[in-house]
Amino acid sequence: MSKPVPNIESCYHCGDPCLLEIVVDQRHFCCTGCSQVYLLLNENDLCSYYDLNSKPGIKATGKFAGTKFAYLDDASVLTQLADFIGPHQVN
Repeated sequence: MSKPVPNIESCYHCGDPCLLEIVVDQRHFCCTGCSQVYLLLNENDLCSYYDLNSKPGIKATGKFAGTKFAYLDDASVLTQLADFIGPHQVN
């Protein structure tokens, strides 16, 4: 017997599958980066950006993607570099 496939939402910003539960203003996002871009646009009344096409956002690829910044996942490195570490923000 087969089980139904769960409905995976598409990211409101870039169109990628939303494998995480990130919902802002009843819109689904695949990552915090996409949700933050949406919030920035929304705060500045620039959401007409999303009227340009159905999935206008572009994922970061190339030199900014991958493992280049993986060292920041190391807690000891992060604590040396950050002035503040909160549950949703690092400065």
